[in-house]
Amino acid sequence: MAIAQTTIKGTVVDETGEPVIGASVIVVGTTTGTVTNFDGTFTLNTPEGAKQVTISYIGMASQTLTIKSNMEVTLKSDAQDLDEVVVVAYGTTSARNLTGAVSSVKGEAIKNIPGPSVDGMLQGRASGVMISTPSSSVGAAPVINIRGVSSISNSTTPLYVVDGMIISMETSSNTRQNPLADINSADIKSIEILKDAAATALYGSRAANGVIMITTHSGQKGKAKVSYSGGYTIAQATGMFETLDAERYTEFKNLGVSNTAARVADTGFYDKYKYGTMTDSNGNIISTDWTDLLFQTGSIMNHDINVSGGSEDMSYYISTGIMDQDGITVGDEFKRYSFKANTNFKMNEWLKGGFNGSYSNTQQKNVDGGYGDGVYSINGFSRMAAILPSNIPAYNEDGTPYMDNGQYLGYGNNKIGCTYYNPMSYIDQQASRMENNRIIASGFLEATPIAGLSIKSQYGIDWFITNSTTMYSPTGGDGYASGGNLYAYATTRKTWTWTNTANYQFDIKDDHHFGATIGMEAQEMQLRRRYYSATTLSDPNMIYEEAPYLTYASSASTNRREERTMVSYLGRLSYNYNYRYYLEGSFRRDGLSSLGTKWGNFWGVSASWRISDEGFYAPLKEAVNDMRFKVSYGVVGNTNVSDNYAAISKYASTYYNGTGAYWPTKIADTYLGWEQTAKTDVGVTGQIANRWNFELTYFKSKSKDLILDSAQSYSTGIPSSSITTNIGKAQNSGVEFNFGGTVLRAGDFTWDSNINVTFVKNKVTELESDIVESGTGAANITVEGKSMAQLYLYPTAGIDKETGRRVVLLDDAEGNPTREALLVYTRGAGASVYDRSTGEKLDINDWKSHIWGNTKPTYYGGWTNNFSWKNWDATLFLQFSGGNKIYNGTKATTSDMRFWNNTVDVYEHAWRNPGDNATYAKPEQNDNYSNGSANPISDWVENGDYLRMKNISIGYTFNTKNWPKKIGISQLRLYASATNLFCITGYSGMDPEINSRADISNRVSGIDKNTTPLTKTYSFGINLSF
Repeated sequence: MAIAQTTIKGTVVDETGEPVIGASVIVVGTTTGTVTNFDGTFTLNTPEGAKQVTISYIGMASQTLTIKSNMEVTLKSDAQDLDEVVVVAYGTTSARNLTGAVSSVKGEAIKNIPGPSVDGMLQGRASGVMISTPSSSVGAAPVINIRGVSSISNSTTPLYVVDGMIISMETSSNTRQNPLADINSADIKSIEILKDAAATALYGSRAANGVIMITTHSGQKGKAKVSYSGGYTIAQATGMFETLDAERYTEFKNLGVSNTAARVADTGFYDKYKYGTMTDSNGNIISTDWTDLLFQTGSIMNHDINVSGGSEDMSYYISTGIMDQDGITVGDEFKRYSFKANTNFKMNEWLKGGFNGSYSNTQQKNVDGGYGDGVYSINGFSRMAAILPSNIPAYNEDGTPYMDNGQYLGYGNNKIGCTYYNPMSYIDQQASRMENNRIIASGFLEATPIAGLSIKSQYGIDWFITNSTTMYSPTGGDGYASGGNLYAYATTRKTWTWTNTANYQFDIKDDHHFGATIGMEAQEMQLRRRYYSATTLSDPNMIYEEAPYLTYASSASTNRREERTMVSYLGRLSYNYNYRYYLEGSFRRDGLSSLGTKWGNFWGVSASWRISDEGFYAPLKEAVNDMRFKVSYGVVGNTNVSDNYAAISKYASTYYNGTGAYWPTKIADTYLGWEQTAKTDVGVTGQIANRWNFELTYFKSKSKDLILDSAQSYSTGIPSSSITTNIGKAQNSGVEFNFGGTVLRAGDFTWDSNINVTFVKNKVTELESDIVESGTGAANITVEGKSMAQLYLYPTAGIDKETGRRVVLLDDAEGNPTREALLVYTRGAGASVYDRSTGEKLDINDWKSHIWGNTKPTYYGGWTNNFSWKNWDATLFLQFSGGNKIYNGTKATTSDMRFWNNTVDVYEHAWRNPGDNATYAKPEQNDNYSNGSANPISDWVENGDYLRMKNISIGYTFNTKNWPKKIGISQLRLYASATNLFCITGYSGMDPEINSRADISNRVSGIDKNTTPLTKTYSFGINLSF
């Protein structure tokens, strides 16, 4: 007798509206079921009396639903899936079987975050990864440290691997440049951060700083799908200081003149140095807001479109994108045009291949001259906005830039002249421009001659062609004296990589699982750079017309032709018994042409025990369904050596008594070798109630053979009396914790949450001599026994209430800063110090710099919350950091009593009368000492702890299933988001995250002086698929 059946139909999609291919649909209580086809639809005959079906798919949360004739199902990502595929070195594995320390970030988490590069978007999203944004200047790259700082002099940038190919992170121009900005974040599928030796050992000599692996989108089986995403973002500067208007500026400066006049025996002092306002033709007082002239509301516009699809034997993905950014400093711009295509094909049952290629054209313009080691330069817009006198006009009434005597801003009605150029005289002509064309492409063939064995060969190329120019206008600024300057670089950097690997997976019986990888890799980098300069240039757009009249120069030391090669052999062996006990070992031998000791061995071993599979664990299984202990140890290296010929002595040509000769410019250590880092990890990871994932890890790394300059006797005649060699040691230790899962799932509402926090401590354990770095208006010092880049400042103890003088701390006989003295500045005589108790004049040379705090954060992390309700989705992301000190150098700049402008904070908190509880010293004419402008003082040291509302977004996905098919829209989502909405901090500067010298942040950090502020952004966008 036939059993009555009911036919049901339905569609299964994911959270983005994309069809889920191969989802299982099973009638509850039976074995009757089916799977969804290429467009996510299914048809199923259900037996009589059937009430529910369960729909499931790997990596997504299963749903059990009441049977309907026409079902529409949206499966949501299951963050707790233990079988999730994780990309690792030269392969993949599952989260369940991972023995190394790896953090994963999905592309969906960052796809609608505004910004030109993906590295900044990762901030706070992965444990052990400290990312800070030093400024919002166009082209400025964030600082990334994975589990601390392992090198003093070499770069601490992680190794980047895109689709299995190592890419270059070296810049190719004289402008600020972030190589990751060449990669369109819309193309990114996932990011894995490899942290311990077990995970990174196969990258050997380049893995000490960690490895960031980026996987881009590829095509999937199914009909062609077209997707578009577009957005518009506005950006506003945060934490900008308020400077004095013309009247208060004049009043405050004259107060300083009066205070000094009353103290010195010069009856004409006031009239000689007084300040005065200017008026326009209508009698109105001229008051210039330089911040308003030099800063603007920035914007970012992006459009991305991709087409993907495929069949059983071939898949493809093609995308193109445009980004157009205007910075918050006037004139700063960034544009990117990108194109990407990849295809994977199956030629037969045992051979497949693929091609992955991308091209990007980036164009960058920076008018603001303050970046890199030029942050303290007089042309930095942040500094100009802070210090230019507000009682001098920016423009004449006819609209031309105001310049006293045709050059500087000059005097106005002041007796003290402003010796800075009017930035409005060169803002339209002076700029650094960079155009970069970059190709990242690779192709592979992979054969599987027998079951379990795959042999793969991949060849890739990373090719930069960069042209950069810096123009200094003849109408003002640094180009005035020479009639205009032009500095130009033409650079080509080409890196090819050839990787050959063989992977073999096999089992013995049902419980013994083996995996083996062997490989060989070769890489060569070729650099060509041409430099020239020209003077008497008036228009950068007419260089050919002006060519006959220019004065040219070039430099043999700047023109470069370099090569660097590396050859590597690698292997990995893994074993697990019944997915309970795991062992893995990795080895890599690298040979690098840059070093004297060219060959090095690097390795890692790891073990893991799934205790939750033991019989004695059964009573705990319901509470903690999965638990593993992990341990790893290994040695990796750092090859981020800035000199490609670091182990070769160098000579230059000269003439001696009319005869050609050579003289040494550098004497090298011919045995110069690798920086090596030994890493130890011990941790536990697991899952609670099939709902919450957790991981707790202790890590420790010890770095040795750090590459540093070793002092040599002057009598040796060695240039600079130093040799670069392996002499230093450092270590990092700490704890990572990650916890996340589904907080609530009720009906159509879901709340997923994840928090990560890292505690880390850095220490230098061996150093030949202290390393002092200055040049940013403050100083850092690296010494044994403390973390790198300690603040190195002149000790002070506030303002004396009775006199208004800065209290400075002089060294006693033992060299400790204990003796209190009052600092008095007098124009013409300079600064003097007097004993605070007796008034005795003391030796100001006893006022010496001392260590004043750690600048490296000792804790950091992030808290992500994802909400969904019906067609709505929302994200709330908080990011935090702290445990470090910051020198607020902007306070020193904005309280200088020369002709520089001051802030309202200085005006309101400067000492005026006995008993005042003041922050700033008694105003004295021309005083640049008392408030720390000449000598950085410890009174401006503040805590760097903060909690930031990093990102908040909300989106709505339309139900397009009932829309007419002729429209062709399969998915439509509108969203709005905001970043950096607020920051909770005790820091009084613009932002606790910024750093004036991000280019050498391992040894110069914690200094906020004249830096471009961060931005608050508001974005609106659309995601559309056909």
